[in-house]
Amino acid sequence: MFALPRRRAPARGRVFHTASLHPPADLDGVPLATPGRRVVAFLIDVTLVLVPSVTVAIAVSLGATALREPVAFDAMRTLVFNAPPEGSAERIDLLGRVAPVLARMNTTNFPAAAVVAVEEGDLTRAGRILSGYDFHFAIGEGSATLRPQAIRVHLDRFIPDGLRSVAFFGVAAAYFTLLTAGSRRTVGKRLAGTRVVKLDGQPLTIWESFERFGGYFAALGTFGLGLRELWHEPNGRLAHDKLSNTVVLSVRVPEAVKAGTE
Repeated sequence: MFALPRRRAPARGRVFHTASLHPPADLDGVPLATPGRRVVAFLIDVTLVLVPSVTVAIAVSLGATALREPVAFDAMRTLVFNAPPEGSAERIDLLGRVAPVLARMNTTNFPAAAVVAVEEGDLTRAGRILSGYDFHFAIGEGSATLRPQAIRVHLDRFIPDGLRSVAFFGVAAAYFTLLTAGSRRTVGKRLAGTRVVKLDGQPLTIWESFERFGGYFAALGTFGLGLRELWHEPNGRLAHDKLSNTVVLSVRVPEAVKAGTE
């Protein structure tokens, strides 16, 4: 008679857990965060993330410019922090050095004659042409109307598209991951009075918090249609909540729940 082979015990962490399907009883009846408060919290957080993201991207881009084009970078730094007198030979020389970079950036109101001078390699002539212009620095297109003898330099154009995306993603990932894990809340959630709670009653780990951040991009993949779940899903759980097994509540959470989840 042959005996059936003994079944091996499943590896730790690879067994079915029913506990994750049964939220703590203390969560029953706790007020959910309203859709409006959740949207406000997210907009506040995105606004806070935008400034450091742009700052990091510009810093990295300027560093790359300093390595790739040290002559133009040094000239720009001198013009910004220790500009020579108007019309001086030194100023014309510095403007000639930065002219190729400004021409490639497609700055607003950049004179066509200076572009031709750069293409012909006559940087002294390009610098002389630019010496008759005022320079305005802006991020984005800018709303002020430029007078004929003014050039708008778009700082964001120093940032390559790929680098801009990486900088924004990196800063945003760090912000939402570190300020959602454990007992923390993002600035937007604190101001809007909301809180992220896991359905199994445990605090979010760093990895789970990062996964939740990644779930934000699911809304982009559905062109925002997934946001309807804020109103249609019984507990207002969006894709990133389902991915990380969380729910967003009002700050009016019982003390027993706060002790285990905040």
